[in-house]
Amino acid sequence: MLSKTFIKISNLASLSIIHNQTIFLVTLAYDKVKTCHLFLFSLFINDVESQLYKAGAEGAKIEYIDNEISFMLQVLLLYADDTVLFGHDPRSMQKSLDTFNEYCKCWKLDINISKTKVVIFGGGPINKIKTRFKLGDREISVQDSYTYLGIPVHRNRKFNFAIKQLTHNASKAMFCLLRRAKNNHLPLDTLFKAFDVMIAPILLYGCEIWGYENIETIEKLHLKFLKISTGLRNSTANFFIYGELGREPMNIKIAKRTIMFWHNTLSSNTSKISKTILDHLMYNKIKNDKDNVWLRNVEDILNRCGLSDVFRNPHNYSTKWVGSRVETTLRDHFYQSWRSSVINSSKGINYKLIKEIPSFEQYLLLDKSLHPPLLKLRTSNHNFPVETGRWRGLSREDRTCPLCNSPSTADEIHYIFRCSTFDTDRRLYINESYCKWPNMYKYKSLICTRKMSELKNLVKYLKIVYKKLK
Repeated sequence: MLSKTFIKISNLASLSIIHNQTIFLVTLAYDKVKTCHLFLFSLFINDVESQLYKAGAEGAKIEYIDNEISFMLQVLLLYADDTVLFGHDPRSMQKSLDTFNEYCKCWKLDINISKTKVVIFGGGPINKIKTRFKLGDREISVQDSYTYLGIPVHRNRKFNFAIKQLTHNASKAMFCLLRRAKNNHLPLDTLFKAFDVMIAPILLYGCEIWGYENIETIEKLHLKFLKISTGLRNSTANFFIYGELGREPMNIKIAKRTIMFWHNTLSSNTSKISKTILDHLMYNKIKNDKDNVWLRNVEDILNRCGLSDVFRNPHNYSTKWVGSRVETTLRDHFYQSWRSSVINSSKGINYKLIKEIPSFEQYLLLDKSLHPPLLKLRTSNHNFPVETGRWRGLSREDRTCPLCNSPSTADEIHYIFRCSTFDTDRRLYINESYCKWPNMYKYKSLICTRKMSELKNLVKYLKIVYKKLK
């Protein structure tokens, strides 16, 4: 038999939040508490909910429907050493605060008032809010946002601020990874795996919830990492990056995780709050045609994947199958979009001949003195007139070679096979079979060759060309 004893846990923090006149009080312990201590702490405060109910705490009333109309009265949430108290108006919230404060005094629990904040959702400007909340005789300040369980919760009820904060945190970790990768000479494939393991979890933390928001900043950071790690210009077309490195947009992972979270929650046979609320949202969506922005995003993803029936009859499918099908379908959509971008871009005239689908090129694993010149050639990161003329607004026909009298466009094929300035170097480094009657297919064969000797000679030749045009 367990008996309750007095203990003292210092450095607790609490947070109060109002959501449509609903207030949450979050109590956070920031000490480095071991798992066993957290378990004992949860046992110690397991009666706090009953104390709130006895005191008449009104909490947050959530109506939901399951065969009959019901109501869920939620007065608090407990997660590890975090506590959230709910109230549907300022009066009930203050009552819950008073009850919670008396409970803490009774059992010798200290609350760090300096880390106790109030966030009021919606309403007018924060500086015009006259409602004051107190914990005992100490007043709790009001703020625009507060970070709870790693996600910034903002009073505007949107996750844009959370996405911005996650991107900022991931950016700092990203540059730390890039520095270490440079010092340890990590190959690109290992560096990309490190990004997926170390940076992506920071960047996508909680994406199952905020994935319906504008996520352009997430992909911008992903592309920034890829361009910095390969030494390519910021202006490099994104289809080059995806094509050469075999990467996919982060929105595919976000969509998959969102769908799997939705389906897994809906299919569970538990009494979790998330399950109850999701059942309520699904009922309103299907029966009453009441929309919800998060649920609308789920339905849109499934419709784009040809899985409309999954939304109506989720219990007929397994979570694993749905997630795999969504990932595969969205990847196919991306490949089609990527191919269309290559074909429709003037930069992709030569690239579309050497690349069918995005995949990591093995030449990128060569020594760093070898692969950069070839990568720059394939991704138009050079100073050939075909590229520099675009910056000056010249038509493609007017981007001619300044080194020879050829009227043809000074593109990659011109400098590898035709420019008379490099005839001597060409005979020295490029096999005669490629240079005799050159065409697009021979260009593809040379650029995509697997022969190490040919690649090394091509790189030496390109370095001469780059130096001459510098």
